Amino acid sequence: MEDLMKLCSFEGISGFEFEIGNKVCNMLRQHCDFVDTDVLGNVVGVIGKGRGKKIMIEAHLDEIGLMVKNIDDKGFISFVKIGGINPATLPAAEVFIHGKEKVFGVIGSKPPHLQTEEESKKNYKTDEMYIDAGFSREELLGKIQIGDAITFVSKPVRLQNEKMASKSIDNRMGIWCLIECAKRLKGKDLPYELVFLAAVQEEVGLRGAKVASYSINPDAAIVIDVTHGISPYTESSSNAFPLGCGVAVGVGPNLHPSLSKALIDTAKKHEIPHVIEVCAGNSGTDAWAIQITKKGIPCALVSVPLRYMHTQVETVCMSDIEAVASTICSTIEEGMEC
Repeated sequence: MEDLMKLCSFEGISGFEFEIGNKVCNMLRQHCDFVDTDVLGNVVGVIGKGRGKKIMIEAHLDEIGLMVKNIDDKGFISFVKIGGINPATLPAAEVFIHGKEKVFGVIGSKPPHLQTEEESKKNYKTDEMYIDAGFSREELLGKIQIGDAITFVSKPVRLQNEKMASKSIDNRMGIWCLIECAKRLKGKDLPYELVFLAAVQEEVGLRGAKVASYSINPDAAIVIDVTHGISPYTESSSNAFPLGCGVAVGVGPNLHPSLSKALIDTAKKHEIPHVIEVCAGNSGTDAWAIQITKKGIPCALVSVPLRYMHTQVETVCMSDIEAVASTICSTIEEGMEC
């Protein structure tokens, strides 16, 4: 949990993954034969180059966030969303604006005492909210500018029963699994070349995975991401899973049947808790882009149930994350058809 908390505390919204990219580079270097980055910022680590067929394990680096749109005459900062964010979660949020210096601010909202009856029934809109950093316009212009990245302030916290809450568990959880798999598979006598891809800009169009998978051109790919965890908000969904259920293995047209079966069979064999996630169309993950790269790449998808996705209090169970790493490593060690 400490390692995941550390990863979640790093900042890197889509298109601004510089800090988290450098950190992950250093982490992967401890376990890979070599690590490199491409022009978009994708991080690629390799074990056993040229050893055999190429298996890629992938997770995305980036997190959702905001970007400065304007600074008005009174010093209030308007913003736009980077990635999918429900505006209702933004009032009272604390943020950092990454300009010439790191500026702390809060997102305010109109007090209920001053709202009309009609206003009190409306949903919040992004273009009606502002960040207050306490500075005048003149002071702010020396610190930030239009286009600066904005990240949420959210200290990772431990909850009961192996659970934790934080921003960016989607998908720093996947990055933790990526690094853990490299650690466990290093030095193993395997007939594969293993490539570990930490991809950028997933939240704004699966862009990093498109570029990197074209360059890497693996024979098969295992994508790690999150799926929906059961909460009072998701009880009506047929594709939400209880925290603590283990690894969710995806099945559907975006995913190769033999790879999905290999992961499910391995989980059964080793008694790793698991469920099957039906992905009838777009899986909503980087597998959607990787599958149709070049001549086509067989993909598998393993996910962890996550409550309150795309908020500052995403909540996950650590035993599910361990189940993902164990299932991937055991499947690769026992041999994959690719």
